[in-house]
Amino acid sequence: MAYDMKCPVCGAVNRGLNLDETEGRMICERCGTETQDVRFRRFVKRPVRRADMFVRSDGNGKDRKAK
Repeated sequence: MAYDMKCPVCGAVNRGLNLDETEGRMICERCGTETQDVRFRRFVKRPVRRADMFVRSDGNGKDRKAK
């Protein structure tokens, strides 16, 4: 599907953009600025890493669980 998007920097209307394919990214035809429309952004869930999940060395060759 083709979209028309207004450049937030210069105000030019860019017509016929396929924002689904580019995840909402476009390069303005007038000023060359690259922007992204957040409505098309895909979010990726990443695992949470906490300090208590890691094992650290206490300096004498023995590993201990972080507190």
